[in-house]
Amino acid sequence: MKKALAAAVLSMLAIGSASAEVVYFGYQGFYDNIAEAFDPERWVTGRFVATDVDQNGAYSQNELNILEFGNLSIGDSCTSTAAGFECLTGFSYGPDTGLNFHAIALEEHPDTYTATGVFIGQYYQHIVEAGGNFVFVDLAWTPETRLYVSTSPVPEPATWAMLGTGLAGLLLARRRRAG
Repeated sequence: MKKALAAAVLSMLAIGSASAEVVYFGYQGFYDNIAEAFDPERWVTGRFVATDVDQNGAYSQNELNILEFGNLSIGDSCTSTAAGFECLTGFSYGPDTGLNFHAIALEEHPDTYTATGVFIGQYYQHIVEAGGNFVFVDLAWTPETRLYVSTSPVPEPATWAMLGTGLAGLLLARRRRAG
């Protein structure tokens, strides 16, 4: 009886405790302001790690551990370093409400300057200056921009190819042993 009671208590504690979840997401289809054209194949992907503390099935900024999106990697607040600063000024995600966040990060080193800004539903901008050379990304959301969300990463085609090659090698080795 004591063992059953202890098992029940441990089960309830395990169910009741919240653990961090990794959510992968990607947006597809942007208006490229530099090319002045809509690109339906343009992707910007990311992930966030959060703990659903209130266990309501949604995440707020105070439940966020880290957010990565495009060239942006940021914590749940605003921080400053000697090289720059990063600031997440809003974050929320829910299956019914979608993903919403806005953030900016600036970093300056002797030879490079990097700035990234994102406001979901409006823009994603990234600029890198190194030695007088610039790389600039300026994307805008449109009604055709789509959000895709998964709790497991989507394998790249190269990953599938490696898996297929490995399986083919195992089958070949098995045939050799059998023959």
